[in-house]
Amino acid sequence: MNNPISFPTQGELARFIFSSSGILANRHDQSDHTQKEIEKIQTQLRRLAEEKQGKYLKNFWECQKLLKEKLTAIVQDDVWVTAIGQSLLDLFQCYLETIHREGTFRDKKTNTAYLIELVWMPRLVISIFKYKWLYHQHFKTQIYPESQFWFLGTDQQTPLALVIDWIYQSTGHTTTSFHASSHDELTQRDLENVRHWRQGKHLPTWHDLEQTFERAMQQHKIEANQQQRFKTHLFLARWATFTLKQLHDHYDVAFTENLLIQFKQQFSLLEQAFLPTYQGRPPELEQILQQKVEGYNLEQNQEMHDQICIDLFFKYLAPCQQDIAQLAQHSPKKFAEVTQKVSLFKPIEQYCIVTMAYVLNIQPQYFPLETEYTAIENMLQGDDIISGKEAFTNGWLQQHEQSQAHVMFPWLKSWVLGRQALLKQQLQQAHEHLEYGFSIIKYSACRQHRFVEDYLVTCAKLNKKQDFDKALSWARYMDHFGQWQGKLPLDREDDVLFQQYQHAFVHTSGLFFAYYPDELH
Repeated sequence: MNNPISFPTQGELARFIFSSSGILANRHDQSDHTQKEIEKIQTQLRRLAEEKQGKYLKNFWECQKLLKEKLTAIVQDDVWVTAIGQSLLDLFQCYLETIHREGTFRDKKTNTAYLIELVWMPRLVISIFKYKWLYHQHFKTQIYPESQFWFLGTDQQTPLALVIDWIYQSTGHTTTSFHASSHDELTQRDLENVRHWRQGKHLPTWHDLEQTFERAMQQHKIEANQQQRFKTHLFLARWATFTLKQLHDHYDVAFTENLLIQFKQQFSLLEQAFLPTYQGRPPELEQILQQKVEGYNLEQNQEMHDQICIDLFFKYLAPCQQDIAQLAQHSPKKFAEVTQKVSLFKPIEQYCIVTMAYVLNIQPQYFPLETEYTAIENMLQGDDIISGKEAFTNGWLQQHEQSQAHVMFPWLKSWVLGRQALLKQQLQQAHEHLEYGFSIIKYSACRQHRFVEDYLVTCAKLNKKQDFDKALSWARYMDHFGQWQGKLPLDREDDVLFQQYQHAFVHTSGLFFAYYPDELH
């Protein structure tokens, strides 16, 4: 299909993170040894994106490990690496929660826009806020561009241009004097490159950017720690500039500008709710803190204070944040009822109301069209057939084609027919339907654990170990943050799970499993 009905895959997200960060340099930038390493990473990322091999989770964590190694080598600051890495994992976690909870009948580009607007942007606000204040004692010792949102750029400057100008200003140099050297040809090349980078005409590889500024900083004998901080900001600014350009190119300027406005507004409201209590330390908070640390001197251990304070804040934020889309269907009054219980961080209500208004404004763009409701009704009826609430009829099958449900939900027919065959013990026929369904359902249907368990049972009963292992590997891949909702935990040995699925009892209402002795676990 040219426009597959699907959310983006985890592998596609991982590949975007690597490509957007710029850490995989162009071929001419690297030695043969380094190039072989890069080609290995690119091969792993391609396999992860295509999902053609069964070691999904292993490949994912290997890519994650490689990313951490690259970040550590570039940033050389464990706190920065932790903050960046945890923020990325936060984005993956909320993405997987969405995949498990919501189905889709839109194309991948539309679904990606949905994730960006309603899942990733709000989560990124929270993650950056969280790690900024969790590691505040570390970050406050460093210098930054004056703009709080330097990583978002301005109307006139990309994030990279903003950071480049900040470096010149911080070192007391002009562009020309900063890049001046005894090699006229090299100086002219660097000046020409920087001019293009500042104007947004060309985005350098990280290798080119690092080399250009490293030459200049060493020429001026800038202190080593300061050089490293400048390089960290250049790296992050280049990453942000690439990402913003991708948003412009794949969607439009208005889409991107709205995201930036909402990001700044929501982030500012979080800080308005947090800072008065964090800085003022009222008696109520002081009492909680003293109880938490069991008498430690908080004045001498500010990091402990920050940890406890941010934990308390997120404890208060959680009930407001978790159901923000659901609560938005009611009214701001509902938010007031939820946030009235918040005594320490009262201004959080304003953040919730603003976020709710944003959700209410964005969500309708993704609602079904009136012409699509017939297909949705057919899908819901198909789900009832799968769940044993309704009997299968040829009438449903005819309506499935007539309503275009086979286009919007291409996996549905395979699942319905596969489950009917499974109930009749027609295992080979069930496997044919479910195997095809497995190839297209993975990032489009919600609550996919039900389908995967049907497929696992069929594979196990037919002794198709290779198919079973691949499906089990994918289930674990989708569960690496604990979202799996199947009847059997996935942390058991493969052979134990294979036996249990082999002996599973298939009923119209679902699957039932025998319990094996402890020695099999």
